[in-house]
Amino acid sequence: MSKISRLSLLKEVVVKDNSSKMSKDKGRRKTRGKSREQAKTEKEGSQKTMAAEDPTNVERKTQRKQIVKFVKSVLEKGPQGLRSEFASMKRGNDFEKMKAFKSAQENGKIVTKTSDEQVEHIFMLCNLLEKGAKKCFEYFPSKDKGTLEFEDKDQKITVKFESSNEMKFEKSSKAKVIETVFLVEGPGGMSQKTTHYHWVDWPDRGVPAADMAILELLAKARVSKAPIVVHCSAGIGRTGSVVMIEYIMDQLLSGQQIEESDKILVKIREQRNNSIQTDQQYLFVHQILMNYFLEKKLFDKEIKEAHLQFTNQYLKCVQ
Repeated sequence: MSKISRLSLLKEVVVKDNSSKMSKDKGRRKTRGKSREQAKTEKEGSQKTMAAEDPTNVERKTQRKQIVKFVKSVLEKGPQGLRSEFASMKRGNDFEKMKAFKSAQENGKIVTKTSDEQVEHIFMLCNLLEKGAKKCFEYFPSKDKGTLEFEDKDQKITVKFESSNEMKFEKSSKAKVIETVFLVEGPGGMSQKTTHYHWVDWPDRGVPAADMAILELLAKARVSKAPIVVHCSAGIGRTGSVVMIEYIMDQLLSGQQIEESDKILVKIREQRNNSIQTDQQYLFVHQILMNYFLEKKLFDKEIKEAHLQFTNQYLKCVQ
C-alpha cells in the first residue's frame, strides 16, 4: 500500500515571496505612479503564475479535481440512488485470495497467518458472542489469560499478552475499540509483535457512527508493509466495508484516479465473494469518505450544503 502521507497530498500550498529586501524595495519603486488597483492586479497575477508553476500545487489541484468529481457523483445519486445501485449489483463468485487484506475466522488460523506473514495489525470487528451465538474463536490473549498456545501442521505457536487499553481517538468518536499488544512466537525463533484492534460495538449487518474512528485505525496500520488482517464473523459485511474504505483511500493517497464506487465493489467481490452485505454498509462507506473530505476542507459552499442534505438522508436510512 502507498506510504504517502495524507497531509502531504491534501495540504494547502502556500506561495511565499523569498525575494531579498533589496528586490522588494526595487519593486516598490517600480510601482510608484501606478494606481493601487494596478499594483494589486499585477501582484495577484504574479502570485497566480508562481502557484501554477509549482508542481506540488498542480498535484494538489489534480487531486482536488478527482475528489470533487467523485463527491459530485455520490451527491447526484444520493442515499436512495446508492441503495438502488447496490440492490442492482450482481455478486461475484471468485474466491481469489485477497492480496492486501486477509480474512479468516477459523480456530487458530489468524494466529498462523500472523506468524507466517509477519502481520503487525489485526482488526477484529465482531465480538466473541453476539446475541447469544458464538461468532469468533478467542485467538488473542488478555490480561487474565496471559499466554495462549496453538498448534498447526505440527508447528507450535505461542501468543503472549503485553498490554491492553481502550483507544483514545484524536477526533471525537462514539466507537469503543480495545487496543491489545501481544507477542507471537513461532518455529525457528520467529517473534512478531502484533497490535490487535477489537471494535466492540460495531453491530452485525449494521453500521457504527460515521465518524473518523475507522480512518484513524487504518492510518495506524498503513505505516506497515505487512498484510493487514481484517475479520468479523462471516468476513464479508463489516470486513467488506473496511476493505472498500481503504481501497478508495489507497487510490486517493497514491495519486491514482478514484474509480466509481460500484466498480470498486465489483472488484472487491471478485476477491471476496458477497463483500458488503447490506445497503446500509454501502452507504456507510460513502458517508465516511464524504465526512473525511469535509474534514479536509475540500468542499465549497455549494457542496457543503449538498453534503448536509446527504447526511440527513443517510441518517434516516441507517436508523
